[in-house]
Amino acid sequence: MTNQLENYREPFHPITTYRDEFAPQYHRHAQNLFNEMVEKAEIDVDKNEVLNLRISKVANELAAQTSILNKFRTQRVFAILGSILAAISPAIVNAIAQYEGMFLLPIGWVISALAAAGLTGLGIWGAVKLTNKIQPIREQVADDSARKANYISEAAAGLAPLKDTYHWNMLDKVTEQTVPGLQLDPYVPSSREYDLFANYGLQQPVGPDSSVVATQSGTYNGNPFVILQTRNFQMGSKTYSGSLLITWVEMETYTDSNGRVRTRPVTRTQTLVAQVTKPFPTYWPDAKVIMGTEAAPNLSFSRAPSKLSSLEGKRAERKVNRAVNKLEKQARNVNDGNNFTVTANRDFDALFSAINRNDEVQFRVLFTPAAQQQMVELLREKQHGYGDNFEFNKAGPIITIRPQHLIGNDFTAVPAPAPESSEHWNLAEQADGFTNRAAAQFRDQYHALAPILAIPVLHEPRSEPAPEPSTQPAQWEAEANANYRYGDFAPPASVTENIIKARPFGDDPSQFVVTATGFAGEERVAFVPTFGGDGRVHAVPVPWVEYLPVSRTETMRLWDAREAAPVGVSRGIINRRGLNSALDV
Repeated sequence: MTNQLENYREPFHPITTYRDEFAPQYHRHAQNLFNEMVEKAEIDVDKNEVLNLRISKVANELAAQTSILNKFRTQRVFAILGSILAAISPAIVNAIAQYEGMFLLPIGWVISALAAAGLTGLGIWGAVKLTNKIQPIREQVADDSARKANYISEAAAGLAPLKDTYHWNMLDKVTEQTVPGLQLDPYVPSSREYDLFANYGLQQPVGPDSSVVATQSGTYNGNPFVILQTRNFQMGSKTYSGSLLITWVEMETYTDSNGRVRTRPVTRTQTLVAQVTKPFPTYWPDAKVIMGTEAAPNLSFSRAPSKLSSLEGKRAERKVNRAVNKLEKQARNVNDGNNFTVTANRDFDALFSAINRNDEVQFRVLFTPAAQQQMVELLREKQHGYGDNFEFNKAGPIITIRPQHLIGNDFTAVPAPAPESSEHWNLAEQADGFTNRAAAQFRDQYHALAPILAIPVLHEPRSEPAPEPSTQPAQWEAEANANYRYGDFAPPASVTENIIKARPFGDDPSQFVVTATGFAGEERVAFVPTFGGDGRVHAVPVPWVEYLPVSRTETMRLWDAREAAPVGVSRGIINRRGLNSALDV
């Protein structure tokens, strides 16, 4: 693996390497994994292929017969309607004649009656003939439907053992096979969390109003990292509206027909509208990649996505030149307190725009000319990557990236087929679906790390070996597992989302206290004094909801699935990413 790493040191182009090497390799590895799953489950591939050919053939026959059946049913409806119309046609003719003042001779009545009878009989005869044709086709459709269902049931039963081969972390080895130097943990161990805090000075990235809902951790050439998806809460506000219809009588002056001025009472109406603003809980998802590095240990800076990255051609060139000229002016103005200098790569300075960096020397250690160019390529790439969609922050030894494509996207899901999909009985479709879903997850994870991979110095191995992963789960992982069992912790009275927090309990490393906090909603009415057109003040009712905090606390056991369950735990066990969890009774 060391020789492989040397090939990717410098230059390493995250986009072209992904497109030309990693994506095709990952696809092959994922296909190999699926083939191994099929072999392990002892699936009869040939039988499944035969059954699906039968399903396809019957489905085509069923579609053809159904089309004919629908055509005959439509024709029968028209035949019945035609016979009804023919039967009542004499009455219609008579009504028209009377309306127009016309008189029909008896022979006319006889002819119209005979014509009506003939057309009615013809319509009935046609309907009967069509019914006779419909009956066998309907039986054939029912028979084809039953045969198709039986074939599907047999094919699905043959693939049922394959379901047991899907499991958490099944794609981790595929990712490790693809990206040299990348090692993934089955779950976030407490040793990984401790390493980032103790050896890299990480400050707690998850506050009391945030909850970890998904995790992934590991090392890149020994450098520790963790990916955290969170649900976040903040008490915001909401404006409610209410209305009140008021009426009043006022005297109106007018001039009558004789030119005299008079007064009369007139009823006026007005809809009064009022508003109140009240506290309202808001929730939003977030995602971040946190990595510890020994490179440029004193360097700090931040950058946010730039609209310049999406521009092309002459317009992009003009905008970049304008942005760089502005940066050069700021760099020359020492009175602004800026201590940065513009690099030779104008595109990099304009697009990456980390102007608040605190150390120019260490910044250039991190961003060599190769790193600058690769970062520009990454920021502008949208076909195979996500373009400029990330924040990049460095605070000493800690790098934090917020890739927008990971927000609300479950990058740890098991790539199993959706329930009731045709993949449950079609092995070829299940294979394609598996590799496609796996490739999509790899794309998301890879491009979350791509800003790090674009910087060659961050590929350097850690000076000392990373601590061996412990079997004790980290607090972040406990929260993610608690969120996986969201319904077991949500307060019954809560009408909002809930923030779930987990903390160790006592001396037992497998035990966590889990508290979920949300809000109950109480209907209220505020009466807002509002001045009306009648010259009086009215109390306009405005319905609103008062959100009152509610919480629920439970104790959860969490242990490595490869180990025996703690004493007393036997029920309610759920597995997630290599960990078993159970609620204490």
